[in-house]
Amino acid sequence: MHNLTLGPQSNPLSQDELLDFCFMQAFTISVLEDKSLPVEASELFEKHMKPARPEGTSLDVKKSSHKQIGKFLNALRKSKVIEVNEKKGVISVTKVVRDHKFFAQLKEKFAG
Repeated sequence: MHNLTLGPQSNPLSQDELLDFCFMQAFTISVLEDKSLPVEASELFEKHMKPARPEGTSLDVKKSSHKQIGKFLNALRKSKVIEVNEKKGVISVTKVVRDHKFFAQLKEKFAG
């Protein structure tokens, strides 16, 4: 597992960058198989994205430009990175396009 460390020399990540990083990590490390889908947005955020954040950081979607995990996921849906299903206001990720260029771009961006 590759850890992103934020030392005094590095620029701290914005909340949007942290969201992207933790999303990438969630689908690279903890939600490895499609059989674990669908996963509800809140469960994805709490159980998979938050634990993936770099040491010394806090992940707060309210401080990001998206303001809510559902809006973040909808942005990814519009980019065709994921497919979601919404029932009674509960958003679930039903499919992840793991070979989407979004993941390659993130891996390159966060490679350290």
